[in-house]
Amino acid sequence: MREVEDSETVRRVKALASEPRLRILEKLSDMRERTYSELIQETKMPSSSLNFHLKLLQESGFIQKMPLGKYQITENGYRALLGVQDIERRLRGQEMPEMWVVRD
Repeated sequence: MREVEDSETVRRVKALASEPRLRILEKLSDMRERTYSELIQETKMPSSSLNFHLKLLQESGFIQKMPLGKYQITENGYRALLGVQDIERRLRGQEMPEMWVVRD
């Protein structure tokens, strides 16, 4: 297995290792752009916290701020969210990879 040395990759994984940031990605996953105010209402986060998390998600390339100031999930953000959701399902035992299935 290749050692993870790419600091960009590590930074992106760390950006996903946060319940508030995943909640933001989930809110944006319907592909509808949202204003800052809408995100505050939907996530129930204080403004300072939301601002911090939005900045990290933008720097990681998972969301983008559109010209009129609305936020939108990027293709990479959507793929990352799906990947995290898949890992969560597997950890809960809802889906076992073929290599882990025990056969008699």
